[in-house]
Amino acid sequence: MIEMTYTITSKREGRVDLGADVYDDEQRSNLKGFDDIDSYLVQVDEQKVSRELRIPAKLAPGDYEVVGELWPAGRKGRGETITDATCATLSVP
Repeated sequence: MIEMTYTITSKREGRVDLGADVYDDEQRSNLKGFDDIDSYLVQVDEQKVSRELRIPAKLAPGDYEVVGELWPAGRKGRGETITDATCATLSVP
């Protein structure tokens, strides 16, 4: 389990979906949306939102990126993110 904290700075109020994924060396997704936060209300200014991210127990050996993602509300996993960032890397022996 990983605890992720999103730091969001916004000039206007609106709703977003907060997602995360674990990508392998070939940029393949290894999660299925567990514990994502749907329709989070972003306030004006800066805010921090924490959540837990369950890492799959049966990842194949290799290197992985943990990526936090902000999506337009109701569009998580479809189209383009609003923004995303690599939060951590991990290696499975």
